[in-house]
Amino acid sequence: MRRLRPHSSHGRPAALAAFFVLTVLVGWILAAAPAAPAATPLHERGAVVVGGEPKYLVADASGATLYVSDFAADAVAVVDVATGLVQRRLPVPDGPVGLALSADGATLYVASYFGDAVYRFDTASGRREALAQGIGAPWDLLLVDAPGRGRLLAVTEHHNDAVAFLDPETLSRVASVSTTYYPYQMDVDPAAGRLYVISYGGFDGGQLEAVDLASLSRVWVRDTGEGSFDVRLDAANSVLLVSDFVGRTVSRVTLGGALLDSRPLAGGPKGLRLSPAGDLFAALQTVDQVATYDPLSGAGRAAERVGSRPGALAWVPDSGGNPILAVANQGDGTVSLLSAGDPVPEFADVPLSYRFHREIRVLALRGALGGYQKAGATVFRPDDALARAQLAKILVAALGLHTEAVEPASVPFLDVAADTGTYPFDYVQEASRLGIVSGVTLDPPQFKPFEPVTRIQLARMAVRAAGAVGSPLPVPEGSSPFWDIKATDPDLPTIIAAYQAGIVSGIPGADGRLRFQPYAPATRAQTARIVFNLLGALHRSDVGGAR
Repeated sequence: MRRLRPHSSHGRPAALAAFFVLTVLVGWILAAAPAAPAATPLHERGAVVVGGEPKYLVADASGATLYVSDFAADAVAVVDVATGLVQRRLPVPDGPVGLALSADGATLYVASYFGDAVYRFDTASGRREALAQGIGAPWDLLLVDAPGRGRLLAVTEHHNDAVAFLDPETLSRVASVSTTYYPYQMDVDPAAGRLYVISYGGFDGGQLEAVDLASLSRVWVRDTGEGSFDVRLDAANSVLLVSDFVGRTVSRVTLGGALLDSRPLAGGPKGLRLSPAGDLFAALQTVDQVATYDPLSGAGRAAERVGSRPGALAWVPDSGGNPILAVANQGDGTVSLLSAGDPVPEFADVPLSYRFHREIRVLALRGALGGYQKAGATVFRPDDALARAQLAKILVAALGLHTEAVEPASVPFLDVAADTGTYPFDYVQEASRLGIVSGVTLDPPQFKPFEPVTRIQLARMAVRAAGAVGSPLPVPEGSSPFWDIKATDPDLPTIIAAYQAGIVSGIPGADGRLRFQPYAPATRAQTARIVFNLLGALHRSDVGGAR
């Protein structure tokens, strides 16, 4: 068990008195200062299903690719931002956390927390190129320029109370600088040649330290709030911002190390980011929100609900000049994508307490689910049956396979005529062309677009859809996990593949046996859950199998 070491409080009374006077003076100054103009509010308008426990994020300079460390699944998910789909997974054993990407996007560095290691990958091939071992529980990674030494990879060693500096090519250790207890995040001031390191600290608070990159030595150290976690340089206002998770505050420290104040927040903050306009965004993990604050007054400007237990934040560049804020939601395996524009409304009959709320919400954000109008509100009808044409639309939309053009029929289903327009014709034909759906009868060919989908049909289509996006599900050896799916059932391989991948689950009977109920109609909520699980299962075999 990791020791808990309090840091000394000797000599604090005089220092605290000085800080109190300084804080009051700063408060007077800020009270008279005009607030910065508010930026355009951001809303959750997209989502990626990674699965597992997304810990950290980094995007390449083009904004085309987002890398997500999946702490629970021992992998880094490589996400195509345009489709919002995982394209592959890079195996990183023993709890991957911090990420760093070279300026040209060709090299990815990954910290393995429990493995005491740092990995380097070639992003084009996915090949591991180098490995540093003996790093004491590495957490954050940051590429920095050290005068006289060139480019270095800074690594916080959580269990060694130090920052290690590694050669980015060989990953050999160049130097180490001691820190206080449990260093987590870092930020750099290239103009001043300083690295700032925040440490979680002991039971009486965290500490912020400045490291000179020329000499690789500590310049100053300053107490911060309880459970300090992230640090961001606010160069425009010449301050450092620190998230104090336990104390539920953001501390502000001058570049010279003077504590200005600690401002209360609505929840425990983890990740911090500043927008191009200068607004402060904080992931409030204890209330499942990303909140926006005025950088000068600290006044709250907006709060957007995201997924469960948001942690890390990262900006994804956008060619239109409107960057996307990506949010790693550790509690539900998703990444929220916040951007400017109209918010995607919630369904009136799917409250936050509904057990499949997040699954339904994510598919709505991806444009795969719509609702119905009832008494002026949009409702989802989660317990209704789902039509076969509706499932075709959900799958091609959720998997980013829909195109605006209405292509000619690949299978001339007599009951899905082209003159029906985009729906259901285009979606059914797209799903048919990709091998996701097939007809109910062959002579004549009929799709039965408005018949209810059964649970076995849903499982079949989900498994085929995984193959359609280049991620076929492995079929493990074994017996049926369900009492009502026999060894002779032709659907057994499909059922086993979907079950082992975590896409489908059964219903326990009074006798304790698990049942699949293959011919029962699938509800709209169940469908959302299964398609959500499908998205999180993509390319799991890259790292040695399904979840």
